[in-house]
Amino acid sequence: MTGTVGGAGEPTAAASGPVILVLGAVGGCGTTLVAGGIGLAWAHAGRPACLVELDVERGDLAGDWGLPSDRTLADLAPVAAELSAGHLRQVAYPHESGLAVLLGPGRPEAARPWRAAGGALLTIAAEGRAVVADGGSGLAGAAPAALSAARAVVVCPASVAGARRARRLAEHLDVLDAGRGAVLAVRRGARDELSPRAVGRAAGMEVTAELPWAEAEGEAISAGRWPAGRRRRLASALAELAEALA
Repeated sequence: MTGTVGGAGEPTAAASGPVILVLGAVGGCGTTLVAGGIGLAWAHAGRPACLVELDVERGDLAGDWGLPSDRTLADLAPVAAELSAGHLRQVAYPHESGLAVLLGPGRPEAARPWRAAGGALLTIAAEGRAVVADGGSGLAGAAPAALSAARAVVVCPASVAGARRARRLAEHLDVLDAGRGAVLAVRRGARDELSPRAVGRAAGMEVTAELPWAEAEGEAISAGRWPAGRRRRLASALAELAEALA
């Protein structure tokens, strides 16, 4: 079996790359932005990579990135128990950045086939490339199964409520024996209630990245574009996080 998924950034070897599952402590904290930013940073650095929209019930990566939505993980549901790299190649989109992108269908009950097969999906996608998956907020749907194959990155706003939710999520990760390698990325903003260090203490997790608020950069990354220009605080932070995870 070859390690190819999609036509962009074809790998030259079948060795497995890092597999990262991005989870949000709360809804709307930037989980999709961070997952997409890690994938774009890898692609920008010339690393073969795949972005998987595992928030299959609520995600809209196709709309955000301007991709056609006629091929999604829903097409793989009938073969979820017997996935192969060939199946993934048929569904993945080659993005202009160099990423291969596996889209979620974004509809209710779409997570059902992946509650058991989420880990296998990411393992196969990682043959010959790095993989980052957007798991949405909390720990629901396909995310628990995906943790069997992935390292978790928890995205948390610098707020009391965010830190409290991150703590609860970290406890759930520990129960699933997935907390040892989990890391915390703190989203900064103008109305921060806590310092990143305080968020880490409250959540009981190591803060691996501080992601500053940068509106123009955030809009570009959310639309599937790596920001241009000299002052790229958010892009630089995401690139450092992507390198640390690789």
